[in-house]
Amino acid sequence: MPNAASSWSKYPKAAVATVAALGVLATSASAEITRETERFERKRISAGEEVSRELACPRGTNLTGGGFALYNLPDDAAPFVVTASYPLDSAWRVEIRNVSDAPEPLAFRIYALCSDQ
Repeated sequence: MPNAASSWSKYPKAAVATVAALGVLATSASAEITRETERFERKRISAGEEVSRELACPRGTNLTGGGFALYNLPDDAAPFVVTASYPLDSAWRVEIRNVSDAPEPLAFRIYALCSDQ
């Protein structure tokens, strides 16, 4: 997608991998990804405001990784900074801050990678 920023991370924290494109991820032989859960949201963010969202794995599965994607960012200066993207219990959490001086529209997607193991 044009004008998209993304990140994927692999859990546990000791083995974190980040890539620049969606659909590319590395998994260990011991954790087979059986489900990718995602949530898309659009929201107008006030100047200086931070938004945080969590996405949990379905019951009976374990979190093995996660990530995010930001969409429709301007080419010259992105008004948003991802301040955190990390596992939290059985969910993936993302925190995004508007660093501009004005309200800005934000479109983003959160991913949770889940395994039956």
